[in-house]
Amino acid sequence: MQSRHESMYDRVSDPVRPQELVEAVERQLSGKAKPPGEGLAVPKTASTDPALVFDQSTLERHLGNDLDLCKEVLVVFLEDALGQIKRLEQACGQGDAKTVLRQAHTLKGAAANVAAVELSATAGAIEMAAHDGELARAASLVRTLSPQFDSFQGLVRELVLVE
Repeated sequence: MQSRHESMYDRVSDPVRPQELVEAVERQLSGKAKPPGEGLAVPKTASTDPALVFDQSTLERHLGNDLDLCKEVLVVFLEDALGQIKRLEQACGQGDAKTVLRQAHTLKGAAANVAAVELSATAGAIEMAAHDGELARAASLVRTLSPQFDSFQGLVRELVLVE
């Protein structure tokens, strides 16, 4: 039997998309809410499928097809994300679940905002592992972030940041 609090779990990813929000509300009203982490597919290694690494059309659509703005946002993300990954690695090494949770949440949202599909999903899984107190699982997932970031960065530089 679920407690009232447990039955209120559901998931709407960052950035919030109106249709996802409507579906989550409908699940709540119907009593069919998804538990945390359900439906998150997390690869164990960096994907070779470009669509899983970077969804360029989604980023462009979210930014009004302004390619200059896309480039600016991507450059900022690339400069910041590696530091976020390093902070996650340090927090895992120190057994700091609170920092892992917070930093994974931050990376998940930032990656989603630039359509870094795989990075966002992995950060979301790390967030859920930290939430559940499973730091060993979180640390294992954190080790996959650097190769995923490298794949994302390479693809972005090839497709978007070509001068």
